[in-house]
Amino acid sequence: RVPELRAAFAAETASRGDAAADPARLLEVLRAETADPALRRGLERVVATLQAERRARSEQEQAALRSQIEAAAALARQVLIADGNRMIFQVAGDTVARIEQPLAARVAALLRGRPAEIDRALAPLLASYLRVIQRVERGADAARIADQARIVVEELRAQNLAALADLAALAARHMTATAAGTLPAPDQVRADILATLTPTPAPPGGQTPPRR
Repeated sequence: RVPELRAAFAAETASRGDAAADPARLLEVLRAETADPALRRGLERVVATLQAERRARSEQEQAALRSQIEAAAALARQVLIADGNRMIFQVAGDTVARIEQPLAARVAALLRGRPAEIDRALAPLLASYLRVIQRVERGADAARIADQARIVVEELRAQNLAALADLAALAARHMTATAAGTLPAPDQVRADILATLTPTPAPPGGQTPPRR
């Protein structure tokens, strides 16, 4: 009997300890233990209010997280566009430089200067992206981030915005890493963003859908 009593006492202590850490759970325990019907009804109303507030707070947090993922994806898209322009100017400058005319040399010099300007413009874009990523709470639940990212990605794919959906998924991965204490460096973020342009192999007998 003594071991059984000890086990029962330990279980009861653990149960009350868990309840003490959760106000709604504590009220549930009190409601179950009280014999006064009026007091029970009052406790039930308080529990219902606490649960409703908790659900509302959770929904707000989820909506904020989705907004962060969408904002980060939009910034990443700007990085892609800027880097694409950089490449265009670089190629154009090299092409014009091969034309043996005085004016062509000046045009080539202007074109070749543009990539450096774009590089300078990319720095604040990447900084803004990282600020959005850092808004996620340290120690945030990776599963919660993944769930909200899945919603954003599915919505974007439904709009035929596959490239933006890939960037949203990438932003969620960066948020997960940041929540775990590993904030990616700007150069790594840029490389990761550019890597999303790698074409996905087409399924057998099919064609890879256009990316937007």
